[in-house]
Amino acid sequence: MSNFDCNNKFKPITEGTYIKSFKEYQRLHKKSIEDPQAFWYEKAHEFLNWDKSFTKVSSGNLKYGNVKYFEDGYLSVYQNCVLRHKESNPNGIALIYEADNPEEARTVTWLELSQQVQLYARVLKQMGVKKGDVVTIYMSTSPEAIYAMFACSYIGAVHSVIFGGFSSDAIKARVLDSKSEVIFTQNFTKRRGRTIPMKTTINNAIEGIDFVRKVLVYGRVKNIKEEINMKPNRDILLESLLEEFQKGGKYENEYADLQPMSMNAEDPLFLLYTSGSTGKPKALIHTTGGYLLNAALTHKTVFDIREGDRFGCVADIGWITGHTYIVYAPMLNGVSTVLFESTPDYPSITRYWEVIDKWGLTQFYTSPTAVRFVMSSGTDPLKDFSLKSLRVIGSVGEPIGVEAWNWYFKNVGKSRCYLVDTYWMTESGAIMISAIPGATVLKRGSATLPLFGINPQLLAKREGSKNHELSMQNKQKKFSEIAENDQSGILTIKGHWPSITRTILGNHKRYLETYLNPYPEYFLTGDSAYRDMDGYHFIKGRIDDVINVCAHRFGTSELESTLTLHPKAVEVAVVGMPHEIKGEAIFVFCVLKDKQTEEKVIKNELKVLLQTSISKIATPDHIVVVNSLPKTRSGKIMRRILKKIVRKNYEVATYGDLSTLLNPESVDSIVSTVKKILH
Repeated sequence: MSNFDCNNKFKPITEGTYIKSFKEYQRLHKKSIEDPQAFWYEKAHEFLNWDKSFTKVSSGNLKYGNVKYFEDGYLSVYQNCVLRHKESNPNGIALIYEADNPEEARTVTWLELSQQVQLYARVLKQMGVKKGDVVTIYMSTSPEAIYAMFACSYIGAVHSVIFGGFSSDAIKARVLDSKSEVIFTQNFTKRRGRTIPMKTTINNAIEGIDFVRKVLVYGRVKNIKEEINMKPNRDILLESLLEEFQKGGKYENEYADLQPMSMNAEDPLFLLYTSGSTGKPKALIHTTGGYLLNAALTHKTVFDIREGDRFGCVADIGWITGHTYIVYAPMLNGVSTVLFESTPDYPSITRYWEVIDKWGLTQFYTSPTAVRFVMSSGTDPLKDFSLKSLRVIGSVGEPIGVEAWNWYFKNVGKSRCYLVDTYWMTESGAIMISAIPGATVLKRGSATLPLFGINPQLLAKREGSKNHELSMQNKQKKFSEIAENDQSGILTIKGHWPSITRTILGNHKRYLETYLNPYPEYFLTGDSAYRDMDGYHFIKGRIDDVINVCAHRFGTSELESTLTLHPKAVEVAVVGMPHEIKGEAIFVFCVLKDKQTEEKVIKNELKVLLQTSISKIATPDHIVVVNSLPKTRSGKIMRRILKKIVRKNYEVATYGDLSTLLNPESVDSIVSTVKKILH
């Protein structure tokens, strides 16, 4: 029986949760905003062990972008994420490695994790890596990549994890920008049963970069005849080097007593690159203490984490979701975490459900894109799986449409699991807006309410202000807060929180101009949102994702959510194109479930759907059926590319950074299709 009431609200879990009630949530959230010093002091000591406690909770402001948390405190990442759990539960499962081939799956205990991290740390010391040095990690989602990440923090180095599917050009740009002298990689990786070279990609990426001193190569694929090019004195087989540090090896006593580095809370923990519209990716810097605290707190709060849980996030470690909710948060909270190397349909479309039942996962966290993908195969693939271990399911990356929400809730959550539609970004470090089991009543399509320390404000631009730009010399603010509910506006966060990114590597000016200067005292998310009568937040899309048709403003997210209600529409992207009379016209890109479907009929049905659900003014001028939409590896549709295409800019070189695309081939295909329509 469904737990939805007559108002389309889902009743929260009520027993055993970290936050016990809505009143408790309200009390704690109010304290986190009105008395953040006391709130974060308590949480910092609840979730983290400190080598030297801090005397100051926070300092700085958004005006100068000089925010700091726990700045005179010291702590060990290794102690908080590994050692304390190794000591209390040495034989418990820390990592669940679900390799591309399910027969290669394996687990790693806390004891084994501890031993491997220490070995990898000794290797890095042998390579001359010092505190503050950037170490690049270009590997698949695997235990070895986790060892490398924690080995960096063990000695105070900063890791820069690059998604394992990136091209050599994308890697080159990141290595040059970070000036990384040491790289972890592997010989090959496996994807959908195919053997894909990684060392060769690294070779191409660092050709001509003289400052790269060492490339440590893990032999992911064994017994393969294809040779890899190893440069003498630079490239080293990682397994051989590790053996030298183990019993009886050449370096057995080298750094044998190496102790984990006690890090200042504001020391950098990692760099993570995100795409930029300028064509150059930007490296966001996350620091140690504040990031770790908010990762642990949001994980515990949002996913109802309990002792013995097995957390399943099927993202890639190359993205912020993987950093926070595959690696750091589960490790901090001492629960088993899944490392998923494969895809949802390999070797069959039941792969997700097999993993959940096989390991008894208690939480499952994926993207709306993945949900829509498995949804396109119907419910038959789920019939042989109970999924009874699940307690919380979640989505991340973009708002999940109503149809996908309903399917996910009913068929994966079995109409009993709590579904969290989480809103956050690389820059925030951790979830900002989400439902909380035990406290929040769910609403379909809503990210719901802010988490602790997050003070979301909707802003309205005043007449005469351009986009979200401000004249800093003008004393009169060109924006105002929207105090009332049942309103839409530009979504910002007033003030700061512990896991906020501190800067962009080597370009603090760009950091200020992008996030902090547009609206002084507010962090600009870049999204617009609607806040309903209950104060719940509905993310509408990017600020510039509003189409003005005959003076009527339509959010692309609203249009897309409506179109995906059509049973034949798998994915939809809506952008605006210039129109001489209407100002802007609506241009729809659609991926259909059935390639044999009569496109003309479907296009007409989609038009009628918008006309009847929204307005006749929302009738699209063009609906184009495509094989796939250009998306990042994290599942976000790259609408800025589609906007350029419908504006008849067919020069791919002008589209900015495309290195994060999952399917770059889709761009040329869409360009060719749109050209035929508009010319």
